[in-house]
Amino acid sequence: YSYVVWAMTDGMRRHPDWFPGLTANSSLADYQEAVHRFSKEYCPKPCRHREPAHGAAADCHDARAFENCYIQVAWAMRVGIWEHPDWYERVVPESRFEEFQAELHRQNASTCPMPCRDVSVARHYQGVPGASLDLSPLNTPWNDRHELSFYMYRAQ
Repeated sequence: YSYVVWAMTDGMRRHPDWFPGLTANSSLADYQEAVHRFSKEYCPKPCRHREPAHGAAADCHDARAFENCYIQVAWAMRVGIWEHPDWYERVVPESRFEEFQAELHRQNASTCPMPCRDVSVARHYQGVPGASLDLSPLNTPWNDRHELSFYMYRAQ
């Protein structure tokens, strides 16, 4: 998982030529497929689930770990709001995950679906122990290690 997250975040930003055909809006499975091509030993081929029929998609979806929307929201919360506060009109650094997801949906519905949890309900849980978002998968200490691994696999 960590290699795929690295590919979706730092890898794509630093080395877009390593991921031809992928964009910031590509799915986790698409990135996993690309990482799998580099190293079958460390990254299994993704399981592909059938997409819902056209027009049958749910009106809302709460982003979950491993999904592109989750990664986009986590980046907005950890980096984007601090480096580009003008990009986020309706949230502040203290806003909850669902509020950021709703803001990203408002900006571009293809980035994230509208969250199912009511944003006003999310505000109710601020400060409740255990209700915080764990963004540890996006911490950066492993980034250099993963980049080095990618260099090694590309050199083989």
